[in-house]
Amino acid sequence: MLVSPANAGLALPMLQFCSAIVPVVLMACLGSLGIGRDRVPVTPVGPAPQSGPLAEADPPAREYPRPSEHPSAAATAPASEPRGAEVAPPIDVHRRRPPPLVVAPAPATEGGPDGSRRPANEPTTEHASVRTTHAAADSPGTAAPSEGGPSRSSPRPSAHVADDNSRAATMETAAARVHGDDGRTGRDRRIVGWDGRVMTAWELDHRRPTEAQTGRDGVRHRFELHQARLNARFRFTDRLRAKISADLADALGSTEQLSYLRDAWANLRVVRAFQLRAGRLRRPFSRLENRGVSKLPFRGRGLFNQLAIEELSWGDRAVGAMAWGKLSWVDLKWKLMASNPAPGNPGVDLSARVQVEPLDWLAMGANGGIKRTENAAGDPVDGGAAGGDLRFRAGRVYATLEFGAAQDWSYDVKGDDNLDALPWMLGAVGYVNVDIPVGREWVLQPVVFAEWADSHHVYSQSEALRVIGGFNVLWTEYLRVLPQVELVRPVGHASRYNRWAARETYYLLVSLQM
Repeated sequence: MLVSPANAGLALPMLQFCSAIVPVVLMACLGSLGIGRDRVPVTPVGPAPQSGPLAEADPPAREYPRPSEHPSAAATAPASEPRGAEVAPPIDVHRRRPPPLVVAPAPATEGGPDGSRRPANEPTTEHASVRTTHAAADSPGTAAPSEGGPSRSSPRPSAHVADDNSRAATMETAAARVHGDDGRTGRDRRIVGWDGRVMTAWELDHRRPTEAQTGRDGVRHRFELHQARLNARFRFTDRLRAKISADLADALGSTEQLSYLRDAWANLRVVRAFQLRAGRLRRPFSRLENRGVSKLPFRGRGLFNQLAIEELSWGDRAVGAMAWGKLSWVDLKWKLMASNPAPGNPGVDLSARVQVEPLDWLAMGANGGIKRTENAAGDPVDGGAAGGDLRFRAGRVYATLEFGAAQDWSYDVKGDDNLDALPWMLGAVGYVNVDIPVGREWVLQPVVFAEWADSHHVYSQSEALRVIGGFNVLWTEYLRVLPQVELVRPVGHASRYNRWAARETYYLLVSLQM
């Protein structure tokens, strides 16, 4: 277009006006389209080159998940930035960014110097002494846990480290949502844990059988390895779990158990009140028998337990299946089990137990069983057993009373003219222990145990008494030292029907829990 000399004075102001208004119109159009609003500062890989006197004095800028959501985003940006200020490089809008990471001080874990505990379900990752906490993706506006952002002395992870940590944290969070609220992944939930126990003792034993009794006579002192137990527990889902345990002490000729294998069972929980368990497990008979060795304040469970529960298999472990459950509204536990009668014997066992705790300091239990098997002569026999117990607990005092009766199915009734049915074995036991704290980790535990047992209810001179006294020393839950004295005395003159000879045993038992 040609400009005449007459219009030259008007064209120059119009050009100046257009050059000033066009940038303003373009900026308004871009702003209406939303371009440039969501700039997120990204930490560059490695230290950015700095220049100027403010390069070392400027603290790291606090990062927000979305600057547009912070109140400071409403403020008008300055027209120009000061010289020497760090300018964030442009980001790739086509790259899918992970949820933001917030750098926080390392939380205290269990066993830390301050004694505090970190929640077990907090998904955290560590890299180069930097602990990062993953912000939830569904709450992008969550503020940083530590006010003011990371301090000047806090190390800042590089961009690729933060990206890897965010992916790992996202996977852990997703696994926790799928499997439950405990924060464990599928692999962590499969193996719940393992533990072990070693029990060794030195004893001095003096045994004095009568002429009608058989067995060793004299004094004997020796070291014994009572247990070298390994337990492994598994949980595949919230409804399915399992346990396997073995005792390696049998390699030294222990006669208390018949094999290395102790527990090997799987448990399926339909509901809390009805569960199924199958494998090798304990029969639901006798509170004392079902109380773990690591919780007993003395060695051995008694005369009646050794004869009726273990030797004649009215209790102890067996291969079978059990239905059981817990009723929380009445604090009741029930068990019903079918199993093999005894190792190597044909037949079947049925045993059941009901336990209720009406008060915090009182619990009551009742159990019974029937057995169909063969005696030593090969004749089929049917026997029965029953028992009951009471448990008292008040503060640091624990006490138990228990009685039981079981038929001796191995007895040859045909060879005894005085019997028409299987004889009964009877037993009653009770013990009391008191925990006396000494400091924060040590406990003194005096214990008294008393028992009466009868191996044959028809014939006299078949009874015995057993008494134990000790003063145990406990260190946390790991170490127990049990110095005790055990006395066994037959009632009257022991006959051949009495299974227990007079003896005194002094022993020092050391138990280490792993």
